[in-house]
Amino acid sequence: RDVHFWKLSDGADFDKEARAAEMRSRPQWSVQALPPRKPAEQAQERAACKYLQQFTWQPTHHIWEEFEAPFLDMGTLVVGGPSKRFRLSLTNRGLSLANLHLEAMNCG
Repeated sequence: RDVHFWKLSDGADFDKEARAAEMRSRPQWSVQALPPRKPAEQAQERAACKYLQQFTWQPTHHIWEEFEAPFLDMGTLVVGGPSKRFRLSLTNRGLSLANLHLEAMNCG
């Protein structure tokens, strides 16, 4: 979940800024309920579940590691397996220049 901290400028009205921040944090679109599944989709889901049950799964407890700096985890890649392409889209919504440094680590 994203956490954003904003600083109130000198002389700004706290109540007005807090209301504006609360309005910006609300969802912009309503989410519609999914339509009922068709029998063919239900059969595909059952087949997928049966296929996935043959694998050994990690326990569901917390297995994430905390990093000292912002870090982007792009998943895992198996040597000799299918290649993956990643695209990262960053938007600077601040009013200042951004300095960005990307580094590929442990790439085989």
